[in-house]
Amino acid sequence: MSRVKFSLAVLGTSLVLVGALGVAGMFAVGHAFANAAPFMQQAQWSGQNLPPELSGLKDIPAADRFAHFKGIQANLTDKDGKPLSVTVTPGVATNVSSTSLTLNGNDGASHTYTLDAQTITHGQTVAQGQDVVVVTLNNGSNATAVVGVDPSATHQGGPPWAQHQR
Repeated sequence: MSRVKFSLAVLGTSLVLVGALGVAGMFAVGHAFANAAPFMQQAQWSGQNLPPELSGLKDIPAADRFAHFKGIQANLTDKDGKPLSVTVTPGVATNVSSTSLTLNGNDGASHTYTLDAQTITHGQTVAQGQDVVVVTLNNGSNATAVVGVDPSATHQGGPPWAQHQR
């Protein structure tokens, strides 16, 4: 059961990163998003039940869930109407240095990112062969955030979406 919680926590961490960037985007665009936010409080499926279209995700074995996460892209605009793209790419690190990270993406492609002083890191220090999630902005090659995943870690409790009720 801890593998299920762990896999969902990895997915949750990725979604939290995208959500955090989305919240930053909401502040940047002002009322355009602020007026749309109440729908989130009324979601019928905000608890344990998933919408029917997503219910099949429960059937994916815990060991395979990270591999089924192919990535996320959110396209926003700032207050001046300029586009802002947030891309979340999961995969397995194949080459790691202090200035770059190459991963075999879960989408089947190889991705190389530049790491610098502005790159936000979370989780384990990334090592070759490790599951990793990279966040970039505007389809850039600089990693905005890197989340290393420790598959042996257990998350007691975990986020609400990782809780299993019988």
